[in-house]
Amino acid sequence: LRGGGFSLAMGGGEGERDVSTSFRPTESVERFSFPGRAGVKTVCVAGDWNGWVKTPLVLGKDGVWALEMNVAAGLHIYKYILNGWDEVVNEAEPMVSDGSGGVGNALGVRVHTFEFQYPKFTGFSKLSDAVSGVFRR
Repeated sequence: LRGGGFSLAMGGGEGERDVSTSFRPTESVERFSFPGRAGVKTVCVAGDWNGWVKTPLVLGKDGVWALEMNVAAGLHIYKYILNGWDEVVNEAEPMVSDGSGGVGNALGVRVHTFEFQYPKFTGFSKLSDAVSGVFRR
């Protein structure tokens, strides 16, 4: 998750500190997948969140093309592009009108505010000394 709205409050001086923080991401890691098909050599995804730039998926050992990427919060439309030119949808995913007589897949990305409170930590000069990791939904 990436985003803004980060705030940090720490008690004064060295020694004991009350630490609290909140974080509101502006985007989320989303997974895109497309089942393998005979004759398909490449699969890309393109959507309104990135100006319809084709981003390649990777073919897994399970025969499914997949990719995880950051997508901004909001409602989005996207399509899969097979072999560099054939725009298709994944019928197993939600679909909507693309506004030009066709259909695209639909994606709604929500973000949440994460709040953390750490009372009376000792020996830490900053929050990152006490907390680290990847937060996923």
